[in-house]
Amino acid sequence: MVVVIITNSASWSRDLFRENDLNKGMITTTLGLMCLVGTAFANSTDLNFTIGADFSRPSNTQYVSPVSGLMNSYAENNFGNSRLFSGLGAAYNFDHFADFITFGLGLSFYYMGSRDISGVETPGITILSPPQDTLNYTFLTKNTTLLLEPKLAYTVLPLQPYILGGIGWARNTMMNFSESTVPGSLAAPSTYPYPDHTQTSIAYEIGVGAQYIVPSVKTNHAILFHIEYRYLNLGQSRLGTAQAQTTNQHITVNNTNNVVDFGITYRL
Repeated sequence: MVVVIITNSASWSRDLFRENDLNKGMITTTLGLMCLVGTAFANSTDLNFTIGADFSRPSNTQYVSPVSGLMNSYAENNFGNSRLFSGLGAAYNFDHFADFITFGLGLSFYYMGSRDISGVETPGITILSPPQDTLNYTFLTKNTTLLLEPKLAYTVLPLQPYILGGIGWARNTMMNFSESTVPGSLAAPSTYPYPDHTQTSIAYEIGVGAQYIVPSVKTNHAILFHIEYRYLNLGQSRLGTAQAQTTNQHITVNNTNNVVDFGITYRL
């Protein structure tokens, strides 16, 4: 059986393929191998929907030199904000991988909603003496990822614990950077703010969870409900290079995500 995942990620896929022909070849090869192996050996097929929240803190204080001899600090102050996590996927299952162990191999697309990151910018920390004038800054970050996911489930009972992993590609965007004046401060927003920037990175995950299977009384199909925790590392994202910038330094975010999610699976 060949399963096709349909999402609203067409533009993401086009950009990913356009950016790197190697990505296109690797994704195409992965899909082909999954279909071939699944058709020949799989015992069942899963169609998954997942929704949850990412509770990560994406960044902290950073020091960026936009021009030679000038250093700015950016100290995040909105700690612990969460955002939506959702995904669609399909997987083949191979029963009796070991005693009471089922091995699953899936392909999933995940979307993480926009996160507002804000803080206090202190310009010119290397040339001005304290106390220094400051600005407020804010920008948005968002991520999508496509992962090949192996999974091992202990299936002796209807309530089945499992472990999972994943490796693939992430598309990371930082955008809408802006500065605003702090009351009483003489610092002024830049005439040339950092522009939006998007890049692709290698992504990976590890996770644990439990699923409860409800078999159909009329067919060999089933419904499964799951809850899980996953650690996702989507690589780094950054803002673009400002028009007046003379260095190659940027505000960055390390996209390490702690996700708790729930989901439903239809097993064929």
